[in-house]
Amino acid sequence: MNKPSLTLFLLFLLVLGIYPTNVVAEEPLLKLYFIPFSIETFVPTTRETLERSDPIVFMNEHKFIDELLTLLQSHPTGDRVETMKNFRYPRLKADFVNQKAVYFIGQAGTVVREQDGVLFKINKQEMDLLEKRIKDFRGVVDVNASKRFTGK
Repeated sequence: MNKPSLTLFLLFLLVLGIYPTNVVAEEPLLKLYFIPFSIETFVPTTRETLERSDPIVFMNEHKFIDELLTLLQSHPTGDRVETMKNFRYPRLKADFVNQKAVYFIGQAGTVVREQDGVLFKINKQEMDLLEKRIKDFRGVVDVNASKRFTGK
């Protein structure tokens, strides 16, 4: 490949959000660890088992990031958990890296903000839509970014 062709090829990859693995990238904007709400598990999910899955990593701005944060905070319950040990069986962990905010969602739609234990609630319809949207992202976002940030 001549030099202009290589430059155009690398520019094309960067526009698509696909980075060569030897390029050091900045921190992701959002990391999602997800076990679908609709799947019945025979062994309860824990934070540790959830975090062992490969995350969906958002390296670039996307409207879904703001929409997800808005959804997670949309229905405050006025309650809080004293410790994260009281919040069991999470199905989704949303780590908004640049905002330093982490949310966990349980199978019943209970949302807890890790930093202060504030509880929120999303309804079944919102959970179904969220599950569908997350499933649509699998295979679309930069799958190699997950490996770079988890070391797997």
